[in-house]
Amino acid sequence: MSLLFNLYFITPNIFLVIVSLYLLVFGVTLTSSKNLGSPILSKIFLYLTLQVLYLSVSLLISQVPISAYFLNGFLFSNFFTYFSNFFLLTFSVGIVSLAFPYIKIQKIQFFEFWILLLFGIVSISFVLYAFDLLSIYISIEAQSLVFYILASINRTSEFSTEAGLKYFILGAFSSAFLLIGSAVLYSALGVSNLLDFSKICAGLQNFDASLMSTLVIGLIFLLTAFFFKFNTAPFHFWSPDVYDGVPLPVTATFAILPKIALVGLFLKFLFFRFLTYYQKLIIF
Repeated sequence: MSLLFNLYFITPNIFLVIVSLYLLVFGVTLTSSKNLGSPILSKIFLYLTLQVLYLSVSLLISQVPISAYFLNGFLFSNFFTYFSNFFLLTFSVGIVSLAFPYIKIQKIQFFEFWILLLFGIVSISFVLYAFDLLSIYISIEAQSLVFYILASINRTSEFSTEAGLKYFILGAFSSAFLLIGSAVLYSALGVSNLLDFSKICAGLQNFDASLMSTLVIGLIFLLTAFFFKFNTAPFHFWSPDVYDGVPLPVTATFAILPKIALVGLFLKFLFFRFLTYYQKLIIF
């Protein structure tokens, strides 16, 4: 496949990354200006962020949803990822629109908040596209890294600092589960791509207790990591402490946007690629 064909599927993501870098330079330049204060800069970034998200939605709508593997099978695009990204960007517009009044009242004048939010949206979008254990791990960790910083964005609040520290420690703990689960699956089958997983599981003729138990252990570790990363029951007991300490827009981001990626990952692992394996496991 040509490079342009590979980049076609992630055009909105590339646009978000490039614009976020430009906004970072723009923000650093203006914060050193004596004429423009932080409140003015924060208002400017609100309008710029909304404009960037609207343009990203326009780019996504202009695309034709195609079911295809790209970037050597590391990423996968279909109708589900297309509409999931549409909902992701739409909810992001709503969060940004509701965030500014709160930030203005609480006087949280950090332009980095808007840039981190854009990078978080890009990371969640790549989680939806990810179709390999390596790409899944990298995209989830990129999202987690952004969320660690967002949790402690309010540097003048002790609660925000505590929330960021708790989130970082538990996030590192869940990253270990994610790595262990990926290593167990790779050691059992020798592949990391989800398409190869489905082919191998579909070709299993005889019930191998050792192999089946290894796959079950690997999937349990992976699902546990997903539950931790996306604060889903029964591994959600840490989330109230984090939600209580972070600003309200960050809480809305943590509570809404990662759930879209979680649904995509669950459908990939539990239905699309391991359905034949589950059927054989239940039969035997």
